[in-house]
Amino acid sequence: MIFLAVPVGILGNILVATSSSVWQFAIGLGFCSLASFITNTAAITQANNIRLVSGIDPQATLAAISNIGSLAAMLLGAALLKAVAPVPYIIGLSVIASFALTMAGSKLSAVDLHEEAHAQDSSLVKMPWFGKGTGVFWVMVLTVFASTTAEFAVSDWGAILARDSFSIPGPFYLLPFVVFQAGIVTARFVTDHLGARYGIARFVRWSTCSAATVWILCLISAALLADSGPWIRLAIILIGFAAGGWGVGPIWPVFISAINKGKYPPAVVLPRFFSFVSLAFVLGPGLLGQLANWLTLPFALVVAAGMLFLAGVQSRKRILAG
Repeated sequence: MIFLAVPVGILGNILVATSSSVWQFAIGLGFCSLASFITNTAAITQANNIRLVSGIDPQATLAAISNIGSLAAMLLGAALLKAVAPVPYIIGLSVIASFALTMAGSKLSAVDLHEEAHAQDSSLVKMPWFGKGTGVFWVMVLTVFASTTAEFAVSDWGAILARDSFSIPGPFYLLPFVVFQAGIVTARFVTDHLGARYGIARFVRWSTCSAATVWILCLISAALLADSGPWIRLAIILIGFAAGGWGVGPIWPVFISAINKGKYPPAVVLPRFFSFVSLAFVLGPGLLGQLANWLTLPFALVVAAGMLFLAGVQSRKRILAG
């Protein structure tokens, strides 16, 4: 599957880099998304196979590494685009990334996994959309949708909030996004340890709900302190965004692990799960942006933090049992 995704991703990046119309640009982005979708499904399925063989669940650690990669890519891109034109930058980086994916895919394929993992991976099982036995699936979808909406709200609106709503000067208005990502990475690296110590459902529920509450209080406090200096508001929102990142961190890997433990093989359930959760990438930031137009951007981010709180409430033992 990863070998299939590589040429699709290269084609998408070439279309984006050489686009002369909105339609070509949109089609290129579509191919890029398809390649990412295929790669994520294959890699997470293989991670679940490793869990079946070793008894060690790598999802939280892998998700943390993924976040580090995303942040590194953003920083690298910002630096390189000052010296390299967009077209060679996009195509060149696409080729390098595709080579790395090909090498990784060959190593994944070479892993000698237990027959049970192969059997679960390859079984053709029909999964109903609705009805008996699908309720937990839809709760998981809505929970991760809410958490992902909060995460990508910060990616799209965090810097704008700091700059326009709280008058934080550049480049310091980028700090909320950075500390948010740092919170996510830190939480994901310690999720397995703290989950084993306190119980994964208890840890996720209490840490996410507490972090979302701190995030909400900090957003409201910064908005109310309109007459104070920007540095006081910056300190407050940095605390809030760090807490928000901590709250977001465990949701994705913990729920992915839970859905992989259900009665449907990952290769069957993950594409369907990703299809609905991916709507958070498309709809979430746009809806919050419209809400900001009607009210204010701080209020819109409070709504995002509220969605994260609801995601924490849904992190119950019965749901995370798979």
